[in-house]
Amino acid sequence: MRAGLHNAFKLKASQGKCKRAKRMVLETLDGGFTDGYNKLKAYAIELKESNPGSDVVINLSKEALAQGKRNFLRIIFASRQ
Repeated sequence: MRAGLHNAFKLKASQGKCKRAKRMVLETLDGGFTDGYNKLKAYAIELKESNPGSDVVINLSKEALAQGKRNFLRIIFASRQ
C-alpha cells in the first residue's frame, strides 16, 4: 500500500497512517459495529411486524452491559401460528 501511494502520487505515508486509513475505509464500506447492532434491532422489529404474534428476543452479555458495552450473544425467533 505504501509503495503504491509512493509510485502513484509520490507520497510518503507511515505504516500506521496506512493502517488507520484502511480501517476507516473498511468501516465505511461495512459499517461499524454500532451500525450492525442498529441493523439487528431493525431486523427484529421487522420480524415482529411481518409475523404477528411472534416473539423476537435479542440477548446481550450482562457482563458487558455492566461495563457500559453491548456484546451480542444471540437472537431468538419464535413464530406462533
